Amino acid sequence: MWKKLVNRFRRKVERPAPHHNLREELLSIDSKTDSRQDSVLDSRMGSEQDAKLVSIKKGLDQLSPEQLLDLAKEIWNNLRATGKAVLYQALKDKGKINSLLTDLSGTNKPKTTSAAEMLGQFQVMEALPKLVEMLSSSDLGVVMAAAAALKNYPSHHTLPLLLETLDEPRRWPPARVAEVIVSYGPGVAPVLVNAFREKKGDVRILLMEILGQLRSQEGVPAIRAALSAEEPSLRQKGAWAAGQLGGDLASGYPVVKQLQALLQDPAPGVRAQALEALWQHDAGKALPLVQAALLDEDRLVRGRAAGILSDRQDLPRELWSILGKKELSLQDRQALEAWLSEAAAAARKKV
Repeated sequence: MWKKLVNRFRRKVERPAPHHNLREELLSIDSKTDSRQDSVLDSRMGSEQDAKLVSIKKGLDQLSPEQLLDLAKEIWNNLRATGKAVLYQALKDKGKINSLLTDLSGTNKPKTTSAAEMLGQFQVMEALPKLVEMLSSSDLGVVMAAAAALKNYPSHHTLPLLLETLDEPRRWPPARVAEVIVSYGPGVAPVLVNAFREKKGDVRILLMEILGQLRSQEGVPAIRAALSAEEPSLRQKGAWAAGQLGGDLASGYPVVKQLQALLQDPAPGVRAQALEALWQHDAGKALPLVQAALLDEDRLVRGRAAGILSDRQDLPRELWSILGKKELSLQDRQALEAWLSEAAAAARKKV
């Protein structure tokens, strides 16, 4: 009697979880069949696949909504398209998707962040407006969950909503929005270029910041427009974005010419940023320009030039004290010019 009870209990313990076989069957859907060439065999395999799907759907129907969600958490990222579609439909039929959407809009933070994670993985379109809204939350945990979820969606669904948030930087901190947009990669650059043409004011500076982070040649049209903008702040940000392309500017010769012209810009910040961009593009060609900038009338530009040169050669201590002055005297300029002549002569000797 006792032996029978023990054996029965052991069989229950050793029995696989109710969805163990479902997991394996879902993972096996869409197995590669590229090597099949015989049409009869193709038809037979197709029928077997259809029968398997029917069996899986019946098995999924026997699971509770929570069991389905646990199963999705376990295997979702390893499923192929058909497996995801079948499992998602089961979750939807059981009301779990609507339940997650309710949790997303609720006040329970753990439920909200968990719902954001799963809805993002499932790429549920109905969740998009709320996820974007969550980026404006004062709770960092909520913001991080929303950002992570949005990164799972195709960019063509999210970009229109994200670009709208840039018009309200006080509500949506631009850095949070930029992080999501940059995660989509260089392929979104053309959309940002179009947005740059349409937007005005500080939004264009934000877009230039994002384009710089993307480091895409496709962003060059917007960068060129920024370099010739009326606002000094936009010209400066455009020079920064150009610098992020570094040596890739070799194919953007007009941009290089614009940067060289900006060395005469009335705004010191623009001159300094253009100088750095040219250095990042081609240090060898930019060296004479950087050295000449040591004589700039503004100490910001002189300091930037000195900082660039200090990575390549040691500057005499007395020069640093001169460069930090608000205004250069005639004696200061003579001292700098003498050092530049000595540096040029030493360079010629090395050649």
